[in-house]
Amino acid sequence: MKCNFYSLRFTSPFVVSIKKHKSNFVDSISYVPGQVIRGALAEWMIRMGESYKIKDIVNKMRFGNFFPSNYINKLSLPFPLSSLTCKYNSGFENVPKKYSDTKGHGIRDILIPLIVYNEFGKLGVKFPFTFSFNCNKCGSRMEPIRGFYVHTSEGWHKLGPSFFVQTKISISRYRHSSQEGQLYRVVSLNHPFFVGRICYEKEEHIEALKEAIKDVGVGALTSRGFGFAELKDSKSDVPLIKDRLSDFQNILTKIWHDFYDLAVQLGYSQLPSEPDGLYFSIDLLSPAVLIGKDGLPTLKLTLKIDDQILEPILWMVSPAAYGGWSTAWGLPKPTSIAADRGSVYVYKTSMKMEKLLPYLEDIEEKGVGLHSKSGWGEVLIPHPFHKEVNPL
Repeated sequence: MKCNFYSLRFTSPFVVSIKKHKSNFVDSISYVPGQVIRGALAEWMIRMGESYKIKDIVNKMRFGNFFPSNYINKLSLPFPLSSLTCKYNSGFENVPKKYSDTKGHGIRDILIPLIVYNEFGKLGVKFPFTFSFNCNKCGSRMEPIRGFYVHTSEGWHKLGPSFFVQTKISISRYRHSSQEGQLYRVVSLNHPFFVGRICYEKEEHIEALKEAIKDVGVGALTSRGFGFAELKDSKSDVPLIKDRLSDFQNILTKIWHDFYDLAVQLGYSQLPSEPDGLYFSIDLLSPAVLIGKDGLPTLKLTLKIDDQILEPILWMVSPAAYGGWSTAWGLPKPTSIAADRGSVYVYKTSMKMEKLLPYLEDIEEKGVGLHSKSGWGEVLIPHPFHKEVNPL
């Protein structure tokens, strides 16, 4: 498959809801899931009288998730669960000038130090301190941060899509006028760009998708004026997976040396001065529905690489429930228990990077878990934010 990055430019507010609602309140999530993009293509093909082609075409495409961005050619990424920021003054310290009002005490990632701390613990080392971080500026506690960020040449910027509420009146299907006592509220998004990746085999399929999005719109309530958008070519500045793996291992080795020197000062001997394996993380950019060996849902991601089973040595996971609506079927999708966006899984292997790299590239391209073609289980290996150990 050929994979390219694209941007969604919205000209009207839009609603993306993947949860079932039992009230008169329609909520929206903060990004555009791949399944919603695929749904727009399916709806357009139904309107064109080509519903019999839906299965064949969507099976030859992979729809990634589109994340909010202030730049048409800048891919934003969700924060991993290992990201921390000051509790009382949250935000990046190094920000672009036009976002100076969002400046905080810094955001940092703790995954790599945590890996090393745990690995020395397995070797029997007991450090005279607990693994925790305080803000370098004010000394207050640091707490996890969620959302999205963009890295530019001027600095770092945390993204917060704007939401606003509209009250609507239900229309009677029989009288074609307002239905008494049937008011509902819609929480919609109003953000200029969303950038994501789509993989496809034929150029005609991506052209059909562009036409579908322009014609039928994206998300819910498109018949009420929501979700008008255009799909245009974009690009990504995310480093290659080989470079990300090298950076991850180099920083881990440097931090390993620091912990080793401290352990020696504490009187521990016969410890490895270098990591004895290759470490990497798999980070979820979208929820992943995972199935265990027993066929039951699980939050643990196990890999099979070259007939070798890799269990995570460390994982930070947030559970979530996700569902949706099938445009092709005209029915709600079943709600699934998933590992939420931002979850992190760490692995250790004795394989050389050159041999491991093709397997990891394949995992990153195809995703993990069920429904990966529609954007579920989209991953980065590893997330580039993990190398930012010091506050930014």
